[in-house]
Amino acid sequence: MSARPKKIKKGGAFLRGRAVALGLGLSLAAAWLFYDSVWGLLWGILFFPLCGRLCREAERDEKKRAATLELKETLLLLSSYLQTGYSLEYAFRQAESELGQMMEKNALGKELHELNQKVGMNLPVEKAFYELAEKIDVEEAYEFAEILLFAKRLGGNYNRNIQKAAEKIEDRMEICQEIALMTAEKQLEMRIMTAMPLAMILYMKLSSAEFLSGLYHNAAGVGIMTGCLLLYLLMYLAGRKITKIEV
Repeated sequence: MSARPKKIKKGGAFLRGRAVALGLGLSLAAAWLFYDSVWGLLWGILFFPLCGRLCREAERDEKKRAATLELKETLLLLSSYLQTGYSLEYAFRQAESELGQMMEKNALGKELHELNQKVGMNLPVEKAFYELAEKIDVEEAYEFAEILLFAKRLGGNYNRNIQKAAEKIEDRMEICQEIALMTAEKQLEMRIMTAMPLAMILYMKLSSAEFLSGLYHNAAGVGIMTGCLLLYLLMYLAGRKITKIEV
């Protein structure tokens, strides 16, 4: 059975409020810094949907990071229980309990509880875990789900095969986390560089407004500032794409 990731649902009122606040802030900044006119608020037509998309992506990435961390802990627990000779069904029940004690707030705990309930109703554990993988939408979960399915078909030392597969996935997840930590520094640098142009315009506007006066309230100035703003946005999106490495 091939894995087909599903889109994570959009957030609720908090996500929409965050996107609106960010879009409004950017629109006000553009109107004041680049145009010194309320007409600059028209940039909100672009900023509001853009901010909505960026906020949804940020929420999706945060959910995936949390789910990946919890999955890693779950695989470690499964591996330890399988190593002691327990069945996979028992290992999942114990993993649910242990994960709840380790992490006060965890999304995967709810999914594990549903998995154990399904197994208790005689649904095969490998099918129940595949349904879990579809819900959390983490690549390693899909891989482990397929490993469970194939291990069941192939037979042999079922628990040992699953234990080895879990250990390999854990190792790869650790490497991915290390890569994410290394790219975090570059992402911070990009945020600082993104803020610098706005900070420079703000400084000049507050300290030496006469230097910028020629760029406001005339066709040539509006054209120049519009070009600068478009270039700024393109550079931001390009930098964001470069520093965002999918692992």
